[in-house]
Amino acid sequence: MEKIVSDLTVVGGGMAGVSTALAAARHGLKVALVNDRPVLGGNTSSELRVHFNGAAGGQSGYNVSHYAREGGIADELKLTIFQYNPNYNQKYHYELSDGAVLDLVYKEKNITLFLNTMVYKTHVHNGNIVSCIGRQFASERTFEFISPYFADCSGDSVLGYDAGALFRVGREGRDEFHESLAPLQGDKTVMGSSILFMVRNFGKPVTYRKPDFAYEFEKLPFFENLSNPRLNRNMPEDLDNMGGLWWLEYGGHLDTIRDNEEITLELRKIIYGFWDYIKNSGKFTGVENLAIDWIAPFPGKRESRRLVGDYILNQNDIAEKKQFPDAIAVGGWPMDLHAPKGVYDPAPATEWNFVPGLYQIPYRVAYSQNINNLFMAGRNISVSHAALSSTRIMMTCSAVGQAAGTAAAICKKYDISPREVYEKGYYKELQKELLRDGQTIIGLSEDTGLAKEAKVTASSWKKYENTEECTLFVLQRDVSLILPLKTERLDSAEVYIRAQADTELIVTVMGGRHKENYMAEYKIKEIELPLTAGFEGWLKLPLNAERGKDSKIHLVFRKNDAVSIGVNSRKLTGAVSVYFQEDYDFVRNDFGKLLCFQNLLPQQEMYLPSEVTNPYSRPYGTPNLWIAEKVDGEWLALTFEQPQSVGSVQIVFNSQLESDHFDEPIYELMKDYDAEIYQGDTLIKTIPVRDNYLTRNEFAVQCDDVTKILFRFHATYGAEQAEVFSVKVFE
Repeated sequence: MEKIVSDLTVVGGGMAGVSTALAAARHGLKVALVNDRPVLGGNTSSELRVHFNGAAGGQSGYNVSHYAREGGIADELKLTIFQYNPNYNQKYHYELSDGAVLDLVYKEKNITLFLNTMVYKTHVHNGNIVSCIGRQFASERTFEFISPYFADCSGDSVLGYDAGALFRVGREGRDEFHESLAPLQGDKTVMGSSILFMVRNFGKPVTYRKPDFAYEFEKLPFFENLSNPRLNRNMPEDLDNMGGLWWLEYGGHLDTIRDNEEITLELRKIIYGFWDYIKNSGKFTGVENLAIDWIAPFPGKRESRRLVGDYILNQNDIAEKKQFPDAIAVGGWPMDLHAPKGVYDPAPATEWNFVPGLYQIPYRVAYSQNINNLFMAGRNISVSHAALSSTRIMMTCSAVGQAAGTAAAICKKYDISPREVYEKGYYKELQKELLRDGQTIIGLSEDTGLAKEAKVTASSWKKYENTEECTLFVLQRDVSLILPLKTERLDSAEVYIRAQADTELIVTVMGGRHKENYMAEYKIKEIELPLTAGFEGWLKLPLNAERGKDSKIHLVFRKNDAVSIGVNSRKLTGAVSVYFQEDYDFVRNDFGKLLCFQNLLPQQEMYLPSEVTNPYSRPYGTPNLWIAEKVDGEWLALTFEQPQSVGSVQIVFNSQLESDHFDEPIYELMKDYDAEIYQGDTLIKTIPVRDNYLTRNEFAVQCDDVTKILFRFHATYGAEQAEVFSVKVFE
């Protein structure tokens, strides 16, 4: 038995465990990271190949908060994976993604990594885990991991379960939390598991012979029921790019831990039979050259045990966007409840339930109610079954992991338990540290340090308008232009219009209730503007309306086939256009273009240099960023009236926070720039940054008597202007 002594033992090397370990290590803890697989990443690793999605809603963009991608370590992992593996979103080369995650862990000298190590026993004394035992398979070594604090990020709660932590399995009855998505009576049913597979076009005919153990797919009892709602709706149009089918799912009615091997075999029978149906049934064309290139070696689980904390997050907390004093992360994925029996279930494959934008996750869901020194992060946090359908998504799991790892550092600093972080008010320090490290916590303001005392100047700033390269779009649907406003009201604005006939343009002016959202929730007024046939040009809208509670005005242009409106494909951070919908389902319904507008009155100075020192590093109400007129040659300067001792500087760039998937370079992201440090008029240090690929950059300065920090920008990844959300300066 080899004894491994550390400050924190993290069990589970998925994205939650990796984030927990990284956060703790960066805050000075010695960490043992223990994973039962040969690679890190959990469901997003090369072994299972699920996309690393989060609150922004994947490729479809489900979140009405729009700029919804998680920050902090989750964002760092996302962008690092994309940097190492630009084909990640085309389902290829996941091994390179493994390398990206391993690289981040290996860079942290405070982390000792134990791969292929299964934790199977714990020692508990007086409600505290003293140690846990792990066996490393190939090396035949056994370790005893000894720590004052532990984090269960295993998904199945293997550490907490053996330690006697309170846990839940299955669905709560409706009476417990009064959740509309809960069944009348609670049960042990969970969401099922899926084995993904990948298809490749080999450029020549490839035959396929079904293994004898596989099913004859068309003879399965569910086939007739399945063929319409699932095969037709959920089959990809391009079979060449089939990257697994999540709805080939099974086992939620069983014990997804104890019955894992039975579930695995059943899924294999289904998948091999399904591919026989695709290749050999004669019902699909263009499949001659296709073959399955990879099948996951085991299922990806959606649900098993959930540990019980001091609070259980439930459906109503999410639906009502409940505010928590101890908020430490955000979620935003739809409440995505999968049919328990998977393909054998007569219900739809999943029920997508609308989530009204980003919501807060409290710290109290991330530590055990009865094991005093146990944190948890991942799909096993303290949530109801209905809430889990949203919080289980991996970037959200990562964000909770960052909070747990940071909280462990605070526990060590003050020699307190995880619960005392909440009870003694240290969660405020936790929030401050998380925000400094880039974590997204909606509604909380950030400390910009010395930057808030600086005078901010810049070479230029962009005008708040969208007038270039406008083309005409026929109003065949209701389209909304959502404009953040600096002023309390907007008297008028101009849009580009063409009328094909004498008609009337109807514009409904609406407002929203939440600053992080881009969702119209109430009507302010309606205006009707007569148009004559042949009119084309800029049309002044006499609005005379107050902005909404969300600091935005929503201009809804009602459907009219006789009217075309000017649009383009340019992005203007903060301003958004969507197809308007009276009742929201689970989709944000992006328009994909931005309506052209100009001459807002009162004038809106939206992108001033001073925006970089306000307390928000992403759009919240207003865009909260500086945009220059171009890139190369532009500069941004922070000047101090009194010389300052500067330890470090942090700058936050625009990295398409509205996106979870990147098929091309992130155009807005700053690639090359220099940071210059001045004492008086003397340049004392230049910090060149080249090939940056992260949202948040922080670098050491360690200089006294600093009077100015100046950034010189050279190149983005394609955008025509420099964009900066935030600059923070710390002693």
